[in-house]
Amino acid sequence: MCFLPFFAAPGLQNKKQRREQILLDSAAEVDSRSFLAVFAVALLSCIITVQLGIPTAQAQSSTATISGSVVDQAGSLLVGAKVTAINPATGGQKSVSTNNNGSFVIPFLQPARYIIKVQQKGFSTAEIKNVELDTNNQVELKIRLKVGELSETVLVEMSDSLTKSESAAVSTVLGQRLIETMPLNGRSFQSLVALVPGVVLTWSDAGNEGQFSVNGQRADSNYFTVDGVGANFGAGLSSYDLGGTSPAISSTGGTNGLVSIDALQEFSVQTSTYSAEFGRASGGQVSVITRSGSNKFHGSVSEFFRNDALDANDWFANRQGLKKPPLRHHDFGGVFGGRIIKNRTFFFFSYEGLRLRQPVVALTRVPSLALRQTAPAYFQPLLNAYPIPNGRILSATRAEFTDIFANQRTIDTTSLRLDQRISDRLNLFGRYNYAPSQSIQRGSTALSQLVRTSSKIETLTLGVTQNFTAQSANEFRFNYSTSRTFSDTSMDDYGGAIPPPESVLYQAPFASAQDSSFSFSIDNASIGVSKSGSRQRQLNLVDNVSVFRGTHHLRFGIDYRRLSPIRTTDKYGQRISTTGTLALRGIASTVTISSSLSDVFPIFTNFSAFGQDTWTITPKLTLTYGMRWELNPLPR
Repeated sequence: MCFLPFFAAPGLQNKKQRREQILLDSAAEVDSRSFLAVFAVALLSCIITVQLGIPTAQAQSSTATISGSVVDQAGSLLVGAKVTAINPATGGQKSVSTNNNGSFVIPFLQPARYIIKVQQKGFSTAEIKNVELDTNNQVELKIRLKVGELSETVLVEMSDSLTKSESAAVSTVLGQRLIETMPLNGRSFQSLVALVPGVVLTWSDAGNEGQFSVNGQRADSNYFTVDGVGANFGAGLSSYDLGGTSPAISSTGGTNGLVSIDALQEFSVQTSTYSAEFGRASGGQVSVITRSGSNKFHGSVSEFFRNDALDANDWFANRQGLKKPPLRHHDFGGVFGGRIIKNRTFFFFSYEGLRLRQPVVALTRVPSLALRQTAPAYFQPLLNAYPIPNGRILSATRAEFTDIFANQRTIDTTSLRLDQRISDRLNLFGRYNYAPSQSIQRGSTALSQLVRTSSKIETLTLGVTQNFTAQSANEFRFNYSTSRTFSDTSMDDYGGAIPPPESVLYQAPFASAQDSSFSFSIDNASIGVSKSGSRQRQLNLVDNVSVFRGTHHLRFGIDYRRLSPIRTTDKYGQRISTTGTLALRGIASTVTISSSLSDVFPIFTNFSAFGQDTWTITPKLTLTYGMRWELNPLPR
């Protein structure tokens, strides 16, 4: 038996709906030839699995493996001993028997605490408690049985039996217990990434969303996965982001839109020398695992609160004689998980909401009153769009404007995960995540410019894990995700500014505020109006094969990803740049006019295949080697 991907996608709506509504109305278009190619490869891998009796594993593995050997008191290897891994939280268990070499392997275990029980006729039952598994762990046990009755149970100290197999990968794993006890500003796991050796935080804005560099590489060279599927489907406003180089982040700049911190089981960051099953990017490999329910009902609520009533006034506000800027920070939410059917069906629900008013004390430079009065008539409406100076006069053309205000940010992240244990050999799970967010902030150089950015992230992930025999299993992942971003830049009357009429900004009837942009800059202080948006759509299929033969652990896998972004473009765009000196003479230093006839609909396909072997030559020597093939054709 093997699981093959079948899917369908709705069609695109007509073009006139592709601007502001494009972020709500567009849907995925599936290329039939790409689908047939992936289907054929998946079918071939399934045939190989059935013919060779090969177990399947997932690339970007989100599971762990327990292996080892069973010996008697004299150190002789025992054949046919039954080894069972039990998850007390869900009641799930997996059993295998030692082979002719007295060794065993239990793959595809979810990160959790396990009880390992070993039984053999003529020997007492051995039991090891609290064997904790993390993501990508390969834990090796050497279990010694004592002669006795099978009904007699002997508790074995974990420290006497446990050996964590060393990997050449340089990685850091942070679990749920550590995450819960750490104070995180912003309630996002980016703060945890900064703890990893070799990671340096980088400057980030709308056009650079990478946020951190690993070992000096580009910030957009990192690859994120959530529950084993790709999370690099960010819909940034930069055209460079359309190719899946950045993770999907909310308009607040956090990863809360992918996974709330309270719904995170653990995450790992591999920074170098990772095995062939990891790839698609040359930087860090960030793997995130979400929490699932258990037989016991657990829940929690949280509220992170800050208010300016508890803070002193900003030093710069005091210096300018300004009152305390408003600060309101409410990050609230909760999680609840448990069972629907004992030992069979489990659920885990999480919600996180953010309401933030972030204080800003701004000191900017604006056109002086003298310049506004003496400049030519066609420049005056643009100069009056800046706030009226209320500070020092710096020159004949420039003066200071200072004030306090608060930028606003909101986010609502809701997710639901369902886990179904059909049997000890067949497990299913599904997770849906919905995260709209919005930010409203004033321009950094011209405070009369208002930028409204909205974002919406949706993900659906389905997974199947099936053990055919003690040495054979299959794991398959399907994911469809969308990320939408829309930005609306406008001018208002903040600080006494007078927004210019549309007739000053556009050349009617060729352009209007609905499909055009305008930008004016004087002495590097910019104002303008524009509307832009993009939507990223990801289809990700993952199916891989693992083989356990003696001291060899072979892995083979495929990973197909299809990105079909939609980016709106301006029908007409005009950008004017000048200086105060030139403006007095009615001269612009540069004028740029652009136009576009249609929106952009590129399609990116990525296909990866790998094969590797982890060979335990001796208990103290393990050799890992493999190859990976990446196929990234030109976008079309």
